[in-house]
Amino acid sequence: EIYTLSLHDALPIWILGVFLIVFIATFVILILVRHRLPSFGSAVASNSLNGAVAGAVGAVVTILVDRLRAPGGEAHSERLWVERAYLANLVKDLDSEAREHPLVATSGQVVDMSAHVMEPGPVVPPIFRTFPAADRGARAEDRSKLTKNLVKFLLKSSDPVVVLGVPGSGKSIALQQVVRDLVARELNVSRPLLPILVRLGTFTQPLPPDYLSRSAEIALEFVRESLRTRSAAAAQQIADNLDDYLAQGRIVFLLDAMDEMRRDDYAKRLMILSELRKCGAKKLLFACRKLDFPEDAFRFCRCEIQPFDNRQVRALLTRLLGRGVGKQVAREALAPVNDLRDLACNPFFLRLLGYFYTYMNRLPRNRSELMSVHVAEVLDRARKRPDFPAAIAGNDDMACRAVLARLAYM
Repeated sequence: EIYTLSLHDALPIWILGVFLIVFIATFVILILVRHRLPSFGSAVASNSLNGAVAGAVGAVVTILVDRLRAPGGEAHSERLWVERAYLANLVKDLDSEAREHPLVATSGQVVDMSAHVMEPGPVVPPIFRTFPAADRGARAEDRSKLTKNLVKFLLKSSDPVVVLGVPGSGKSIALQQVVRDLVARELNVSRPLLPILVRLGTFTQPLPPDYLSRSAEIALEFVRESLRTRSAAAAQQIADNLDDYLAQGRIVFLLDAMDEMRRDDYAKRLMILSELRKCGAKKLLFACRKLDFPEDAFRFCRCEIQPFDNRQVRALLTRLLGRGVGKQVAREALAPVNDLRDLACNPFFLRLLGYFYTYMNRLPRNRSELMSVHVAEVLDRARKRPDFPAAIAGNDDMACRAVLARLAYM
C-alpha cells in the first residue's frame, strides 16, 4: 500500500524545520555576541572572500549585535559614536607622539629616532614569563608560563598585572601594543572595553592629609585630568562619563612607568592607584622596571619581559636593515668576540646597533661610540623644538654631544 504524504500531514515537519533554522541562527548570533566578533567580515575580507560581500556580512552582524546587546535608540548611537571615536584616536595619538616629541619617552625608549628605523610599536613581539599573583620564592619559577599574548593574559587574570623588565626591554611598547590590540578587538563592538593609558610620571599633584580616606577619589581624578589633557573631544566625554563606564565594567586601566613616580611618597601613591581595582575597573595593568617594583605593595600577577633570543635578534635586524644585511649584522652582533653582544638581547640597544650600522656601515667598538650617533640624532631633532636651549650651539654643542654620549648608558 502506497502512503501519500499530503500538505496537511507535512505541515508539522515544515514548522519544525523553520523552528530549527531560527534556533540555529539565534545560536550563531549569540556566539558572535559572546565572543565579540561583529567585525569578522572585514577580517575575512582580507583573506579569501570578496571584500564587498564580507564587509556587508560584517555590517549586518554588527547591526544585529547592536540591537541585541544595547538597544537604546539615538542616545546609545551617539554614545557609541563617541566611544569608537575615542578608540580610533588612541592609536592616532600613539603614532603622533612617537614621531613628534623627540625628547619625550613615549614608546619605551629614551627618545624616538628616525622614522625609518624607530617605527611606532614593536617590530618583533616580546616573550613574557608570567607568574600567578600568589607565587613567591622558589616555587614561583615552577608555576611560571611563557606567553606572547599579553592581552589574553590580562583579560583572563583576576588580579592586577604588572609588566616588568630592564630599561630598554620594551615595557612601554608592550602597554601600547595592548592598547592597539584592544582597539582592534573592540572597535566594532556595541559595548566596547575602553583602554585608558596613563603615564605615572605625571602623577605629581600634592596629596591631601586625608588621602587614606579619599584614595579612590584621588586616583579617579588623576585619570580624569589625564584624559582631559588630550585634544580629542571624545576623550573629554569619556572623562565626564568615567563613573558610568566603571559601573558597567568597561574600563581597562594601563598605567605606564610606575618607577617614574615621585620617590618621597612612592608607597602612598602606589596604594592610591591600587584603589582603582575597587572602582569597577575591568582590568588593571602596570609597567615598571624590575628592580624598582615593590613586590609587597599589593597582589600582582607578574609578566617579566624576556631578553631577545637569537631568532628575535635576527628578525629585528632583518626588519630594520633588510634580509641580507640584517642577517650579516646579526652574525657579527652575536659573535662571541663582540664586546657588545649582551646589548643585542635588549630591544632598545639592538635598534641602536642597527641605527648605528645604517650610518657607519659597521658595528660600534664600544658603548660610548654606540651612543654618539644616537645623541647626535637626538640633538638635531631637539633643535627643532621652540623650547630648545639657545646656549647649546657651536663648540658647546660638540662638548654636549661628547658628554651625553658617555653618560647616555649610565
